[in-house]
Order: sequence, then C-alpha cells, then structure tokens
Amino acid sequence: MNQNTHECENAVIGALLADSRKLVDVDLSSEHFENAMLGSVYDCIKSMSNRGDVADLFTVSDELSKTSNKDWITYLATIQNSTTGASLLKEYSKHIKRYSVERNAKQIAGDMINAVHSEGMAAVDAAIQKLMALGRESNNSAYTLKEGLRLAADYIDERFKSGGALAGIPSGFDDLDSMLGGFHDTDFVVIGARPSMGKTALLLNLMVNGGVPCGFFSAE
Repeated sequence: MNQNTHECENAVIGALLADSRKLVDVDLSSEHFENAMLGSVYDCIKSMSNRGDVADLFTVSDELSKTSNKDWITYLATIQNSTTGASLLKEYSKHIKRYSVERNAKQIAGDMINAVHSEGMAAVDAAIQKLMALGRESNNSAYTLKEGLRLAADYIDERFKSGGALAGIPSGFDDLDSMLGGFHDTDFVVIGARPSMGKTALLLNLMVNGGVPCGFFSAE
C-alpha cells in the first residue's frame, strides 16, 4: 500500500471521528479507500451523520461492533490520537481519490494484458472504455439539508470575515462583479450575441482582468 495514501486515509478518518461535520469537505466514497476497513468506517460515519446521529469515536465504534467482533474502540482511538492536519482534509481527500484512479487504471491494464491473447481487440476496447470512465466522477453535488445549511453558514461567515472582498475571480467590470461576486469554480457562463458584436473581445478582456492562468480555444 502506498505509504502516503495510508497516512491520508488514516488522517481523513481521524479528522471525521473528531468532527463528523467535516464530511462536507470530503468528496469520497468507501470504494476510494485502499484500506477496506477504513472504507467501512467511512461508510458508517456517513450513514450515521445522514441519519442525524452523533458520529464520534464511541458511537461509531459501538455501531461497527454490531456487525463485527473487532475491538473497534482501540483501533479507532489509535487512528484519531495520531491524526494531525485536519485543516488539510480536502487535500487528503483529493490524494485518496487520485490514487484510487491510478490503482484502478493499473488493474484495468493488467486485466487487458491477460485477456488480449484470448479476446484480441475486444479486450483492448473494453479496457479503453473502463479507462475513459475513470476520473469522470463528478464532485459531490447532493447534500442533506443539514450539510447544505452548514455549507451556507460557512460561506456567509467567510464572506463576513472578508470585509466585503470579492469572493471569486474578478471580471474587471464592477457592475458585473457586483452581481456575480466574481467567477467561481464550476461556473458555466454563456456569452451570447449576434456576429461581430465583440464577444471574443469581451472574453479576452475577462481573461486578462482575471489575473489567473487560463486557456483560450476558438472554433474560428
């Protein structure tokens, strides 16, 4: 098992045991965990939180003990006590998901090599489809009411502390920034107008004013 991934998986579970409300910062499923036992713990924490139950070291250990005789309290206490850097939860989550994709890609490639002698191009085609499906998982966009309210409260608090600073990437046009709050990750913006009305010029201005690395592709 990749040592960095092992540490990240422990860190995520330890942080969630300390504060299950941080689930909103973790875009994972149990299948992303290389350690199947930690994947089961993650599922348990998520299930309990979705039910509105308290999910901490003691309650999660008790829940898991209903289906297994393992000494969960000792196992989970060791993980929680050795966990540091809960502030990096999102980064740990990204690493776990990225390594899961790499791990699955290697498995698909290995299966293809074993099958290509007997199945020929059919094995290659099947492997290509599976590889293309990897990494297409969208970010979590479905939340419980409790999770949604917490995200909204965190956003309001962040905006209040910023003193009115722009939340997203500036467009360079004050009125537009006032309405949109700047451009944000996952935004999909359509600029519509008749030919030769300056759409490309406007787009180039938005890119320059944003002050961040970006790419420009034109069908023209």
